[in-house]
Amino acid sequence: MQTCKSNEDMVVMIVQIISCFNSISNKMDVTKVLEWIKLFSERLIESASVQPKKGSQSSYMERYIFIIELLVTKNLEKIDRPITEKLLKIYVSETKHFSKTIWYKLLKILAHLLHLQDILSDINKIDKINEMFDFILNAQKHTNEALSFLYFMRVTMLLTKKISKDELYKQSNQFRFVLHKIAEHFIQNLNVKQDELLLEIMLYEIDFFRLLMGHKELDVFLS
Repeated sequence: MQTCKSNEDMVVMIVQIISCFNSISNKMDVTKVLEWIKLFSERLIESASVQPKKGSQSSYMERYIFIIELLVTKNLEKIDRPITEKLLKIYVSETKHFSKTIWYKLLKILAHLLHLQDILSDINKIDKINEMFDFILNAQKHTNEALSFLYFMRVTMLLTKKISKDELYKQSNQFRFVLHKIAEHFIQNLNVKQDELLLEIMLYEIDFFRLLMGHKELDVFLS
């Protein structure tokens, strides 16, 4: 596969072949999983940074992101910290060729990266934390669907689980935007009774509000 790296059409064909093995992908060798995630992440970042050469740029990128999503979500126990850090490079790449599908799938992948809570657990990494907040805010804006908001909530909880909420509130405008987005969504859906997905999201929101209770800087916001 490495020898095909310079051939866009060949890489896309390989992606299509691999996608046929969805049902058995979780049995792949860990070395192969990590190798392919690294390769397709690099291809996605490279494709995002160049001008379209033929066909739809988003179409090529959607094929890359499809296989990355498959590799991550079917092999969660194999996704270690180094490969998580590799994946995070995608989230600061050029986004002008991102389609709605790409935004959605990247948000979904991010919600499955459990090492995210450890990598960004230091308030001194506030710039990187803000990059992630910027990404999920933009992703939700471009997708604007209930399921994407579920992933939005899961990522928010991962990003904030092991960090001082007070310090985050004081130092991050993006965190404040996220808080207002969550509060707005919660208020808009207070009367929902039968939509299971929205009810699940609201449970996440309630759990998140509970995490914020007792934090001095957030008392005003919660009130």
